[in-house]
Amino acid sequence: MNALLLLTAVSAQASSSASPQPQRWTVDYGETSCTASRQLGSADKPILLAFRPSVPGSTIRIMVLREAPWRPTRHLPLQVSGVPATGLRFAATDRAKQLLWINLDRAKFDRATSGPTLRLTGEGIDLDLPLQGVAAAVKAMDMCNADLRGYWNADEAGRASIETRPKPLKPIERLISHEDYPDQAMSEGKGGTTQVALLIDEKDTLRDCLVETHSGVASIDAQTCTIIMQRGKFASARDKAGKPVKSLVSLRFGWRVE
Repeated sequence: MNALLLLTAVSAQASSSASPQPQRWTVDYGETSCTASRQLGSADKPILLAFRPSVPGSTIRIMVLREAPWRPTRHLPLQVSGVPATGLRFAATDRAKQLLWINLDRAKFDRATSGPTLRLTGEGIDLDLPLQGVAAAVKAMDMCNADLRGYWNADEAGRASIETRPKPLKPIERLISHEDYPDQAMSEGKGGTTQVALLIDEKDTLRDCLVETHSGVASIDAQTCTIIMQRGKFASARDKAGKPVKSLVSLRFGWRVE
């Protein structure tokens, strides 16, 4: 399932000798997710813009990686090309770079990426990222995602082939406790319900967790998948012949401040 597709977006002045070099989108056909990405910025201040859909395709995660001063992890309200959203800002591994994650419903994502640039504004964030060639990149990303659903038996034919759904080895309600509540969300009295898609392979291994329906609180969405990946244990799905197979299972988790 692993592959790379490079899409070249050529400016309208491509025939001119003074035109800029073509800018490329890369679509990564990963085993558990599809990612469309593009390198932006300058050599001394690079910015990576990426889009990653949930396997069902209902939610798209926008990711921005850039050099920025270290700040503690924090969810914050944002405007994404005029679309209200919530993002999670946190330090990358080397702490010299900053990651921003934003989960958008597909309809809102399509609206936010319909213009020439992706405009991100919020607390300490003011970015205007060019989207030249994004339509072709998103089309390729969607094709990858359709293949991914087939690979994980999450399409209509795959679901019909499964006789026994994957089973949690520990009750789902016991995976998350009140001690896991994100500190900022707790202090602000914020809650919500996150629906996640879990990918479980034929060897009883939980391979990935992707937000399928976001809660509206970015720290809650991120914490849900973090905890599930750390603690979730499952028995694989089985087909009609009793053979273990890959599968996707959707789970909903409600977070409330009592």
